[in-house]
Amino acid sequence: MAREQIRQRGALWFGYNPVVGWLMEATPQSTAILREVRDGFDPDAWKAGFTGDTGLTLEARRQLAARGLRSEALSGEIVAAYYAEQQDVVRGQSYAYLRVKLVDGDEAYLVSLGLGTGPAQMLAQKLLGVTPGDRVRLTAFGKIENGYANHAVSLRDAQGQEIRGPGGLFRIAESLVQDKIAVLRGQGLDSRELVAQTRAQVKLEFHRRLIDDRIAPSFAGYSSGASASVPPAPGDGLHADADPAAGFDDAADGVPF
Repeated sequence: MAREQIRQRGALWFGYNPVVGWLMEATPQSTAILREVRDGFDPDAWKAGFTGDTGLTLEARRQLAARGLRSEALSGEIVAAYYAEQQDVVRGQSYAYLRVKLVDGDEAYLVSLGLGTGPAQMLAQKLLGVTPGDRVRLTAFGKIENGYANHAVSLRDAQGQEIRGPGGLFRIAESLVQDKIAVLRGQGLDSRELVAQTRAQVKLEFHRRLIDDRIAPSFAGYSSGASASVPPAPGDGLHADADPAAGFDDAADGVPF
Protein backbone atom coordinates (compact mmCIF):
# COMPACT_ATOMS: atom_id res chain seq x y z
CA MET A 1 0.00 0.00 0.00
CA ALA A 2 1.36 3.40 -0.95
CA ARG A 3 -0.11 5.23 2.02
CA GLU A 4 -0.95 3.76 5.39
CA GLN A 5 -4.26 4.19 7.20
CA ILE A 6 -6.37 4.96 4.14
CA ARG A 7 -9.75 3.30 4.33
CA GLN A 8 -12.20 5.33 2.23
CA ARG A 9 -12.66 4.90 -1.51
CA GLY A 10 -12.60 7.63 -4.11
CA ALA A 11 -10.12 10.41 -4.66
CA LEU A 12 -8.46 11.73 -1.51
CA TRP A 13 -7.42 15.37 -1.76
CA PHE A 14 -4.03 16.71 -0.67
CA GLY A 15 -2.66 20.22 -0.44
CA TYR A 16 0.48 21.96 0.75
CA ASN A 17 0.64 24.35 3.69
CA PRO A 18 3.63 26.70 3.36
CA VAL A 19 3.82 27.67 7.03
CA VAL A 20 3.91 24.07 8.25
CA GLY A 21 5.88 22.88 5.23
CA TRP A 22 3.83 19.71 4.83
CA LEU A 23 1.83 18.06 2.08
CA MET A 24 -1.32 17.10 3.96
CA GLU A 25 -4.63 15.40 3.32
CA ALA A 26 -7.27 18.08 2.76
CA THR A 27 -10.61 17.26 4.37
CA PRO A 28 -13.12 19.45 6.20
CA GLN A 29 -11.75 17.99 9.43
CA SER A 30 -8.09 18.63 8.67
CA THR A 31 -8.91 22.12 7.40
CA ALA A 32 -10.69 22.90 10.67
CA ILE A 33 -7.79 21.54 12.72
CA LEU A 34 -5.29 23.58 10.74
CA ARG A 35 -7.33 26.74 11.24
CA GLU A 36 -7.52 26.11 14.97
CA VAL A 37 -3.77 25.62 15.18
CA ARG A 38 -3.14 28.74 13.11
CA ASP A 39 -5.47 30.80 15.28
CA GLY A 40 -3.42 29.84 18.33
CA PHE A 41 -0.44 31.85 17.04
CA ASP A 42 0.10 35.56 16.66
CA PRO A 43 -1.25 36.49 13.20
CA ASP A 44 1.91 38.38 12.25
CA ALA A 45 4.08 35.43 13.27
CA TRP A 46 1.98 33.07 11.14
CA LYS A 47 2.13 35.44 8.17
CA ALA A 48 5.92 35.57 8.51
CA GLY A 49 5.82 31.95 7.40
CA PHE A 50 7.98 28.87 7.56
CA THR A 51 10.65 28.64 10.28
CA GLY A 52 12.08 25.19 9.57
CA ASP A 53 12.82 22.83 12.45
CA THR A 54 12.47 25.53 15.09
CA GLY A 55 10.00 28.14 16.29
CA LEU A 56 6.46 28.44 14.99
CA THR A 57 6.72 25.72 12.35
CA LEU A 58 8.06 23.18 14.83
CA GLU A 59 5.32 23.95 17.35
CA ALA A 60 2.59 23.94 14.69
CA ARG A 61 3.79 20.55 13.46
CA ARG A 62 3.77 19.23 17.02
CA GLN A 63 0.18 20.36 17.55
CA LEU A 64 -0.98 18.97 14.21
CA ALA A 65 0.72 15.63 14.83
CA ALA A 66 -0.96 15.40 18.23
CA ARG A 67 -4.30 15.66 16.42
CA GLY A 68 -3.48 13.00 13.85
CA LEU A 69 -2.18 15.08 10.95
CA ARG A 70 1.18 14.54 9.32
CA SER A 71 3.33 15.11 6.27
CA GLU A 72 2.40 12.86 3.37
CA ALA A 73 4.28 11.21 0.50
CA LEU A 74 2.09 9.65 -2.18
CA SER A 75 2.90 6.83 -4.59
CA GLY A 76 0.93 5.62 -7.58
CA GLU A 77 0.49 5.78 -11.33
CA ILE A 78 0.20 9.36 -12.53
CA VAL A 79 -2.96 9.49 -14.64
CA ALA A 80 -3.90 13.17 -14.88
CA ALA A 81 -2.35 16.62 -14.65
CA TYR A 82 -4.23 19.79 -15.52
CA TYR A 83 -4.91 23.46 -14.80
CA ALA A 84 -7.96 24.39 -12.74
CA GLU A 85 -9.52 27.56 -11.40
CA GLN A 86 -11.63 28.04 -8.30
CA GLN A 87 -13.97 31.01 -8.24
CA ASP A 88 -14.58 33.12 -5.14
CA VAL A 89 -17.94 34.63 -6.00
CA VAL A 90 -18.06 36.79 -2.87
CA ARG A 91 -14.74 38.51 -3.55
CA GLY A 92 -14.98 38.34 -7.31
CA GLN A 93 -11.63 36.57 -7.57
CA SER A 94 -10.36 33.37 -9.10
CA TYR A 95 -7.54 31.13 -7.90
CA ALA A 96 -5.34 29.06 -10.20
CA TYR A 97 -4.22 25.50 -9.40
CA LEU A 98 -2.12 22.71 -10.79
CA ARG A 99 -3.82 19.41 -10.07
CA VAL A 100 -2.22 16.00 -10.36
CA LYS A 101 -3.96 12.66 -9.88
CA LEU A 102 -2.24 9.44 -8.80
CA VAL A 103 -3.91 6.02 -8.70
CA ASP A 104 -2.69 3.10 -6.60
CA GLY A 105 -4.95 0.07 -6.91
CA ASP A 106 -8.42 1.11 -5.81
CA GLU A 107 -7.15 4.32 -4.19
CA ALA A 108 -6.83 7.68 -5.91
CA TYR A 109 -5.00 10.79 -4.70
CA LEU A 110 -5.64 14.29 -6.05
CA VAL A 111 -2.90 16.83 -5.25
CA SER A 112 -3.93 20.47 -5.67
CA LEU A 113 -1.25 23.18 -5.53
CA GLY A 114 -1.77 26.90 -6.02
CA LEU A 115 -0.15 27.67 -9.38
CA GLY A 116 1.32 30.90 -8.07
CA THR A 117 3.51 28.97 -5.63
CA GLY A 118 7.01 27.66 -6.02
CA PRO A 119 6.08 23.98 -5.47
CA ALA A 120 3.41 24.06 -8.18
CA GLN A 121 5.73 25.72 -10.68
CA MET A 122 8.53 23.28 -9.88
CA LEU A 123 6.13 20.35 -10.26
CA ALA A 124 4.84 21.67 -13.58
CA GLN A 125 8.37 21.62 -14.96
CA LYS A 126 9.05 18.13 -13.62
CA LEU A 127 5.86 16.87 -15.28
CA LEU A 128 7.46 17.55 -18.65
CA GLY A 129 9.71 14.58 -17.86
CA VAL A 130 6.82 12.22 -17.03
CA THR A 131 4.99 9.74 -19.23
CA PRO A 132 1.30 9.29 -18.36
CA GLY A 133 0.87 6.06 -16.46
CA ASP A 134 4.35 6.14 -14.93
CA ARG A 135 4.59 5.12 -11.30
CA VAL A 136 5.87 8.03 -9.23
CA ARG A 137 6.36 9.15 -5.65
CA LEU A 138 5.26 12.73 -4.94
CA THR A 139 5.73 14.93 -1.90
CA ALA A 140 6.26 18.59 -1.05
CA PHE A 141 8.28 20.10 1.76
CA GLY A 142 9.87 23.21 3.18
CA LYS A 143 13.43 23.80 4.34
CA ILE A 144 15.67 26.66 5.38
CA GLU A 145 18.59 27.41 3.06
CA ASN A 146 21.06 30.20 3.75
CA GLY A 147 18.62 31.73 6.20
CA TYR A 148 15.67 31.77 3.79
CA ALA A 149 12.62 29.53 3.51
CA ASN A 150 12.53 27.37 0.42
CA HIS A 151 9.55 25.25 -0.63
CA ALA A 152 9.94 22.43 -3.11
CA VAL A 153 8.49 19.22 -4.48
CA SER A 154 10.06 15.83 -4.98
CA LEU A 155 8.85 13.66 -7.84
CA ARG A 156 10.65 10.32 -8.12
CA ASP A 157 10.27 7.51 -10.64
CA ALA A 158 9.80 3.81 -9.92
CA GLN A 159 13.56 3.40 -9.48
CA GLY A 160 13.68 6.16 -6.88
CA GLN A 161 15.40 8.65 -9.18
CA GLU A 162 14.35 12.29 -9.03
CA ILE A 163 12.47 13.36 -12.16
CA ARG A 164 13.75 16.60 -13.61
CA GLY A 165 12.36 19.04 -16.12
CA PRO A 166 14.15 19.99 -19.33
CA GLY A 167 16.14 22.76 -17.63
CA GLY A 168 16.31 26.46 -18.38
CA LEU A 169 12.61 27.14 -17.91
CA PHE A 170 13.00 29.27 -14.80
CA ARG A 171 15.49 31.41 -16.73
CA ILE A 172 13.03 31.78 -19.59
CA ALA A 173 10.29 32.79 -17.15
CA GLU A 174 12.60 35.32 -15.49
CA SER A 175 13.48 36.78 -18.88
CA LEU A 176 9.79 37.32 -19.57
CA VAL A 177 9.43 38.92 -16.15
CA GLN A 178 12.26 41.36 -16.82
CA ASP A 179 10.82 42.27 -20.23
CA LYS A 180 7.48 43.10 -18.63
CA ILE A 181 9.08 45.07 -15.80
CA ALA A 182 11.11 47.06 -18.34
CA VAL A 183 7.89 48.03 -20.11
CA LEU A 184 6.33 49.17 -16.84
CA ARG A 185 9.37 51.21 -15.89
CA GLY A 186 9.32 52.81 -19.30
CA GLN A 187 5.83 54.00 -18.39
CA GLY A 188 7.02 55.33 -15.05
CA LEU A 189 5.42 52.46 -13.13
CA ASP A 190 8.01 50.91 -10.86
CA SER A 191 6.58 50.63 -7.36
CA ARG A 192 7.79 47.62 -5.40
CA GLU A 193 4.25 46.30 -5.06
CA LEU A 194 3.54 46.55 -8.79
CA VAL A 195 6.85 44.90 -9.68
CA ALA A 196 6.11 42.02 -7.29
CA GLN A 197 2.59 41.59 -8.69
CA THR A 198 3.92 41.63 -12.23
CA ARG A 199 6.58 39.06 -11.45
CA ALA A 200 4.03 36.72 -9.89
CA GLN A 201 1.53 37.11 -12.73
CA VAL A 202 4.05 36.58 -15.53
CA LYS A 203 5.43 33.45 -13.89
CA LEU A 204 1.93 32.09 -13.26
CA GLU A 205 0.93 32.67 -16.88
CA PHE A 206 4.15 31.06 -18.11
CA HIS A 207 3.49 27.90 -16.13
CA ARG A 208 -0.16 27.83 -17.11
CA ARG A 209 0.95 27.77 -20.74
CA LEU A 210 3.25 24.84 -19.95
CA ILE A 211 0.32 22.97 -18.45
CA ASP A 212 -2.24 23.84 -21.12
CA ASP A 213 0.03 23.47 -24.15
CA ARG A 214 2.36 20.61 -23.19
CA ILE A 215 1.35 18.77 -20.02
CA ALA A 216 -2.43 18.41 -20.11
CA PRO A 217 -2.52 17.31 -23.79
CA SER A 218 -0.09 14.48 -23.06
CA PHE A 219 -2.52 13.13 -20.46
CA ALA A 220 -5.70 13.74 -22.47
CA GLY A 221 -5.58 10.50 -24.40
CA TYR A 222 -4.51 8.50 -21.37
CA SER A 223 -7.15 9.67 -18.93
CA SER A 224 -9.96 11.32 -20.84
CA GLY A 225 -12.19 13.42 -18.62
CA ALA A 226 -10.13 12.93 -15.48
CA SER A 227 -10.52 16.50 -14.30
CA ALA A 228 -14.25 16.54 -14.91
CA SER A 229 -14.75 13.38 -12.87
CA VAL A 230 -13.13 14.76 -9.72
CA PRO A 231 -15.28 16.73 -7.23
CA PRO A 232 -14.20 20.14 -5.88
CA ALA A 233 -11.45 19.98 -3.30
CA PRO A 234 -12.35 20.38 0.36
CA GLY A 235 -11.50 23.92 1.33
CA ASP A 236 -11.54 25.29 -2.22
CA GLY A 237 -13.37 28.59 -2.27
CA LEU A 238 -12.86 29.16 1.46
CA HIS A 239 -10.64 32.18 0.88
CA ALA A 240 -11.33 33.62 4.29
CA ASP A 241 -8.13 35.57 4.81
CA ALA A 242 -4.93 35.77 2.81
CA ASP A 243 -1.92 34.34 4.59
CA PRO A 244 1.21 35.27 2.63
CA ALA A 245 4.01 32.78 3.20
CA ALA A 246 7.71 33.54 3.14
CA GLY A 247 9.70 31.50 0.65
CA PHE A 248 7.14 31.51 -2.13
CA ASP A 249 7.58 33.72 -5.16
CA ASP A 250 4.13 35.08 -4.45
CA ALA A 251 1.58 34.97 -1.65
CA ALA A 252 -0.56 32.00 -0.76
CA ASP A 253 -4.14 32.24 -1.97
CA GLY A 254 -5.78 32.20 1.44
CA VAL A 255 -6.85 28.57 1.53
CA PRO A 256 -5.23 26.90 4.55
CA PHE A 257 -3.75 24.26 2.22
